Amino acid sequence: MNTYPMMITHQAHLKNFLRKVTGFNFIFDFMSVFMFFVMFVFSASLSASEEGVANENKSNNLFHLSMKDLSELEIIVATGTTRKGVTVLESSVAITVVNASELSRQVPFGLADSLKSVPGFYVQESGGQTSNNVGVRGLPASKHFEFISVHEDGLPVSYDRYTVDAIQRYDTGIARFEATRGGTSGVLSPNGAGAIVNYITKKGQQDEGTITLAMTDYENYRADFYLGKPLTDEWLLALSGYFQTGNTPRNTGFNAERGGQIRAVLTRLLANGELRFTYKHIDESNSFVLPLPLYRDSNGTLTAIPAFDLHHGNTTSLDNAHTSILFADGSSTMSNANDGANVKADAFTLNVDYDFSEQWHFHHASRFTDFNRNFNGIWTGSAGAISIMDATNYLNDDIDFGGGYGTIGDFYLNNPATKRCFQYTRSKEVICQGDNNVEHIGDNGLVQILNALNEPIHRQQFISDSRITLKSAHNSLSFGLLSANVDHQRALQSSLFLSEVSSNNAKVIDIIALNTDGNVQAYLSDSGVIKHGQWRGNDDMQVRSYSFYLNDEFQFNEVLHIDAGLRYEKVEYKATSLTGLGERFVVAGALDDQGEDIDNVVANNYANREFGDGNKSSHTTNYSELAWTIGFNYLFTDKIAMYGRFAHGFQTPRADRISDIRIGELDTPLSVIDFTELGVRYGSESLITSMTLFNTQFDNLLTGGVGFDSLGSEILNEAQVNVIGVEFDIAWSPTPWLHIESQGIIQQAKLESFTNPSLHIWQGNQPARTPDQQLRITPTVKVTDSIDIFLSYHYLGVRYGDNDNIVEFPSCNLLDIGGFYALNDSLSLQLKAKNITNEVCYNEGNPRATSEENQLAYGFARPITGSTWILSMSYHF
Repeated sequence: MNTYPMMITHQAHLKNFLRKVTGFNFIFDFMSVFMFFVMFVFSASLSASEEGVANENKSNNLFHLSMKDLSELEIIVATGTTRKGVTVLESSVAITVVNASELSRQVPFGLADSLKSVPGFYVQESGGQTSNNVGVRGLPASKHFEFISVHEDGLPVSYDRYTVDAIQRYDTGIARFEATRGGTSGVLSPNGAGAIVNYITKKGQQDEGTITLAMTDYENYRADFYLGKPLTDEWLLALSGYFQTGNTPRNTGFNAERGGQIRAVLTRLLANGELRFTYKHIDESNSFVLPLPLYRDSNGTLTAIPAFDLHHGNTTSLDNAHTSILFADGSSTMSNANDGANVKADAFTLNVDYDFSEQWHFHHASRFTDFNRNFNGIWTGSAGAISIMDATNYLNDDIDFGGGYGTIGDFYLNNPATKRCFQYTRSKEVICQGDNNVEHIGDNGLVQILNALNEPIHRQQFISDSRITLKSAHNSLSFGLLSANVDHQRALQSSLFLSEVSSNNAKVIDIIALNTDGNVQAYLSDSGVIKHGQWRGNDDMQVRSYSFYLNDEFQFNEVLHIDAGLRYEKVEYKATSLTGLGERFVVAGALDDQGEDIDNVVANNYANREFGDGNKSSHTTNYSELAWTIGFNYLFTDKIAMYGRFAHGFQTPRADRISDIRIGELDTPLSVIDFTELGVRYGSESLITSMTLFNTQFDNLLTGGVGFDSLGSEILNEAQVNVIGVEFDIAWSPTPWLHIESQGIIQQAKLESFTNPSLHIWQGNQPARTPDQQLRITPTVKVTDSIDIFLSYHYLGVRYGDNDNIVEFPSCNLLDIGGFYALNDSLSLQLKAKNITNEVCYNEGNPRATSEENQLAYGFARPITGSTWILSMSYHF
């Protein structure tokens, strides 16, 4: 009997009734889709049972690339649960498993890129291989991995979000990753209220190995390896790593990506458990891309600036890679974009799992990480409204670069009877005000102010998780202690300099006073630098966190289980920071005894003091908070299950600088988030699918900076984020030669309840950068036994550069293609082309811009890279 028409009719009546009663059309559009999906998969399961068991000879491993394994719902998961033996189908959390073959097909450019196939995630991978942003379920995707705890083998790689993807890298030693959304994430991990992503490494159970060599059209070369081997019956060894060298998809003109990682995993199998030791070493430099210059017409449409390629262009070039940063005592350091984000790190991990008896299980994981990163990059938009203008505007009297030496007018007043001119720092070519060549500087007549940053970081971190589980026939009760000790030292210094607005080969420019003889009488800028000390900071932070957690998973009967958990965290921040760093002083030796400039260069006369005024400010903040959750899973059949959950979680502030735990004299509040979700999963021989209806409530998003009340006291500008949506994940193999995967999310995210009345005009706005719709469809065709080809279509809905929703990013249609060819059982080739239509798709505006600056004709935004391809060859042995 075909029950679909009757279901649709009842569903339509219910939908219309609810709309009439409530008026919430959008919400019930979601609910209607969700309810129909539940009825569809339930009916499909009944039909499957009537038709009998499908063809037993049909292979689940249909493709060499092995898309979604059609038995995925039977996979036992290690994330989001403390009970052994829980499968995806039985899990009470929204969880996605991505295996090694799927990761290989994606060819991820960095850690964030590997997460694109997780429904509910919004990945901004356009910054390069590291320092990217990932959002989850409508939460703002603007602060690295905020709300997401990234794990390796069940333990967080970092206490908080900063530098996460610099510590955790992708290589062929990863067996799979498991990603939860909401659910138990905020209970089983600190700072993971939105999600846990757990990368699970290979142990070496089998005697096997893989070597992969890859090359790209942007001249980047990478070699990956994996070697697994049982040494004895009790000892297993797994070695993996990679090395890369070459350029980036956004050309820099130099070897911007170099170095790699090595990991060794030694496992001792015990009679009632296992002991595992892991050592990981990273030594790598990666480039970083910030928003690029562009033009915004009167209709708000974003377009490319002439001579700047938004597909592969870069503000970083050989000419501007080295910039001096001067201090008031005459000493200096260098921002070296050639080094990029240079990371050297060592991580030592111990994992223990042991069954004392059939009832008692002990789990322990601990990791010590010694992390050093010297971050060098070219920042854009740091000079506010004068960050990019027509070249002649930089020679106007009222322009003040904030260097402490006055305005452009003051400079030429002190150098009378001179021409106002630009001079290229390398070629020494001079272009003066009134020359026709001014309009052709950089082939567009524009000049921009760039910010050369140097940020050395040293972080030592110890994280430990110890848990005891008491098991019975129907219950699994776990209680544990998760602690984190972080010592973080960070300095920050930068210089502003002038540059052409040109792709990849932008040249640095000086402002000069040219006398009547055609000679330079004086320089306003110092080898292009117009201000030494745009940013200056020096913080020392210690974080001590202790979380006590309890999680109980109770099996009522064969079809229903309920679980509940809580985590109480107490954390203390102790921070010291040098004071007086923002004040500017005359540089030692810059002036003679009469106060005259010694070298006729004005910008190097004033700078910040490297160590401030010699004093330190101290701040101590303590937080304590309870996260809790309750959920269920109900098995209708062995192919279909429903799950639901409510979770109350929180995030502590960033643990890397004092300004993140203190705004003025105010302690930054904890971020408090509630998730409500209801989901359904279905699996058969040819189809696996899941859909989750969710609501996200984030009560205190910091937005719009610091405000003041009627008495003049500082207040934190906060807003609520309210999201309702549906996320889905489908894998379908209708024939032995066709496999189709689809993931996506449809949501409505709104900003509400602003604490600052002046920001009420943003009421109902969409949170910055986050799209309300995402869809990814990937069909793969098995051409022969040796050849697979695939196409991946990705749709992104409208996004906005900021919470003011002034700069609109139009929807995107992205297309990737690829293929796999197995030459024999050991040797294979893979080719993948990304964004083959060269779509300009933005995912970040200028995070430093004000609403007034967002309305200017020239601004900054960061698009994804244009078309690229990668060819790889793998040898399996």
